[in-house]
Amino acid sequence: RQLASSSLAEIVAQQWLVTNQTIIDDLRALPQERWCSIEYDTLLADTAGQLRRLCQFADVVFGPRLHQIAANPLKPSKYTLSAPQKDKWKRNEAELQPVIASTEELMTRLHALESS
Repeated sequence: RQLASSSLAEIVAQQWLVTNQTIIDDLRALPQERWCSIEYDTLLADTAGQLRRLCQFADVVFGPRLHQIAANPLKPSKYTLSAPQKDKWKRNEAELQPVIASTEELMTRLHALESS
C-alpha cells in the first residue's frame, strides 16, 4: 500500500531490496559452512559446472538426470515471462535507470557473498 502511487520500477526495486536483504539476514544467522551462493549470470554461463558445485555442497549425486538438465537451456520458471538470459533486465533499462542507484549497495553485498 505504501507503494501504491509508485512507478512499476520503484515497486520492483523495493521488492528486490526487501527480498535480498531478507536473504542476507537469514544467511548471516547460519554458519557459513551451511550455505553456498550462486550468481544468476554464473549459473547461465556454466550451468553444468555450477550444478555440480551445488550438488557437491549438498552431498547430492550429479547423476544422469542432472547431466540432462544441465545440457539444455534453463527453462523459465512458472512465474517468468521469458527464458533466463544474461543481462535480461537491460530490456527495461530506461525504466529501471532511476532506481538502479537504490540497489547498488545491496548488489555489492550480494556479490561479496559469492566471493566469500
